[in-house]
Amino acid sequence: MGFSSNSETAGATTTNTSTTRTFSTGPLENAANNRSATVIAKVLNNGTGQVKAEVAVFKLNGKKKCITRDSVTLSPGTSDFLSVNLNRSVLQFEVEIKITGRSALLGVFGKTAGGNLNPTHRVLNSEFTRVIRKNKSSRTR
Repeated sequence: MGFSSNSETAGATTTNTSTTRTFSTGPLENAANNRSATVIAKVLNNGTGQVKAEVAVFKLNGKKKCITRDSVTLSPGTSDFLSVNLNRSVLQFEVEIKITGRSALLGVFGKTAGGNLNPTHRVLNSEFTRVIRKNKSSRTR
């Protein structure tokens, strides 16, 4: 390197106040003939302050399992990407991107074994789902 109700997209706010938000592609099917051999997560910092992006790719067939996790800090006006190989056993996957900072735009793209972009696995900034995790200490017993 993170949406069903899309009330807040990754790039919706442009203030310099630091905040942390996590966005997800949701589950993506990868068992068809047009499977992706690689998934690429792209983050663009359109703001005036630094943005930290943490990308995690999960294998979803069976129990959810993290395939890889990586992070990058982006200066204003820069972008970076994480490319992850999906082996033949990855029949379903999800990409989560945790952003600390503001003005980050996100994209996820699948590529076939032949190196072509796979439109089935293209997730644009406005299509991500914001992930809200409840704090364990706030749960009622």
